[in-house]
Amino acid sequence: MNGQSLTNEKFASETAARIISVRTPDSLRPFVASGIAGAAESEDYILLIDSRALDREYLSRSLTDYDDSMNIVTVASFEEWQIRDMQVAPSAILFMIGGRKVSDSEISTKICALVERFKASPVIVGADSDELAQLLQA
Repeated sequence: MNGQSLTNEKFASETAARIISVRTPDSLRPFVASGIAGAAESEDYILLIDSRALDREYLSRSLTDYDDSMNIVTVASFEEWQIRDMQVAPSAILFMIGGRKVSDSEISTKICALVERFKASPVIVGADSDELAQLLQA
């Protein structure tokens, strides 16, 4: 991309996005797009859990670009969501495992804990690989 510039509207900063992000474990103050009610005030939001900060932010922005009515709360871990002490459970949970395998004991334990905690909400597991055995195991 030497000498090229990006002029696509998708890369422009949009104030209509409804994204709440916990960027560091020691920070409890979420970033909320100006003028928009936060997901903490909303009855309907999607919880996006991804330990990879850049991937987490990119996915949340892509989803809100697709449908700007979505309220998305992004955190690096389930524990960060618990610290937020949100009164309303999410309508869905996107748990992104990246390149890790569902068969890893740590990952399968986290998936089981999410399913147990959010019985009324679907838990969707996203992975970088598309191995059929992993998808069926999840």
